[in-house]
Amino acid sequence: MDLFAVWKEVPKDSQWWRLRQPAVLPTDRWVGLLGWPNLASGHKVWKEYMQDPASAFETLLRDLGAEYLTCPICNKSCDKGYDVHVAGQPHYRQICQTMEETRDGQDQLWQTIRVYSGWVRFSHVDGEVQCRRFPVAEVVPATLPQELPTALTWVLISAPAVVAMKHEGGYDAWPNL
Repeated sequence: MDLFAVWKEVPKDSQWWRLRQPAVLPTDRWVGLLGWPNLASGHKVWKEYMQDPASAFETLLRDLGAEYLTCPICNKSCDKGYDVHVAGQPHYRQICQTMEETRDGQDQLWQTIRVYSGWVRFSHVDGEVQCRRFPVAEVVPATLPQELPTALTWVLISAPAVVAMKHEGGYDAWPNL
């Protein structure tokens, strides 16, 4: 599924929209990891459920000009690929630990990334992908001051070269720093 194509069709209304359905639904979300078939059945089943959604999310990030080098859930490197990391044994263990500690860690296990004109997020429990888009100013194709539509007003003459990928944090939120 081409999530970028779906992303482009999502209204810019500041609401969360589902780009990809969850790969698995819980039998009982209030009992911790035992309520989730992808978690309770071991790492091999986890990998089968999560490899595709993580790969689709990784592709979406690249299409949007973003890339994640460190997983915020387990603070490990994603240098072999986001999808390889998410489907890996250490990541699986961290998800299981969080779910056991909280009984319902699903809300804590969303990874949210800032992109130009919005946000995208990935559920590390079920593989759901969502986005939230904001209206942005139209780019004004102007190379000379006389070509600007209105004097003494701000206009967007190009999209930003880079955006912060995390809302909180300092310079480390910016991929170019």
